[in-house]
Amino acid sequence: MADLLTTLRQRFPTSDDRVSDLKGVFDNINTFVPIVSQWKEEAGRNKHLSPAGISSAYRKRMGENVMQEVRRMNTVIAESKAKLAEAKVNVTKPKYDPTDMLGAAYRREIREFLRQTETSQRLSLVMSETADPIFTAAALELPTVVSGLPEQQADMVRKVYAERNHPDVLEHIAVRESALEVMTAFASVFKEEVRKQAGIDDKKAFEAWYETGAEPEAA
Repeated sequence: MADLLTTLRQRFPTSDDRVSDLKGVFDNINTFVPIVSQWKEEAGRNKHLSPAGISSAYRKRMGENVMQEVRRMNTVIAESKAKLAEAKVNVTKPKYDPTDMLGAAYRREIREFLRQTETSQRLSLVMSETADPIFTAAALELPTVVSGLPEQQADMVRKVYAERNHPDVLEHIAVRESALEVMTAFASVFKEEVRKQAGIDDKKAFEAWYETGAEPEAA
């Protein structure tokens, strides 16, 4: 486990301020790595404990000192991924002024024109290097079928729009995705190591303990 977790730590974009919030959570969990197996060994030195008692003592100590932070990290990962998914959608959407009736009417005329053009010309009008931004805005304002763009082509238009208008946001998203990818892999390896030490063979019971602290029922 140690070598893999070390590799993952090295992959984390530590020096980038855009993931400083994630780094704090990640660094905190890293401090627990040495104790995952160490505490089980310590519990095993108590000759008065059965194997089940050793596992129970280990889980109790983990629950009091570690698992709350592990669950917090997992929550941070899930919430951050959800926010990134939303950001990846929003960055492909032009902004419109709802009070600009003249602009809305002009975009409607553009969509009517686009529907009547040949496919290659339509794509050129909305995503070529010389395309007028208002054509792109018009094409993406409503469901793309209204502009005559098949969904696959619409995805290309959205991608080009984001790259041209919000490269900084895309870079920000990419950095945080990289950090979250490392954290997700780290969390998976950490969980597997805890599973080996926890003494809970039933998968459902282990998941319940890992996620909520619920102790397995005695057989």
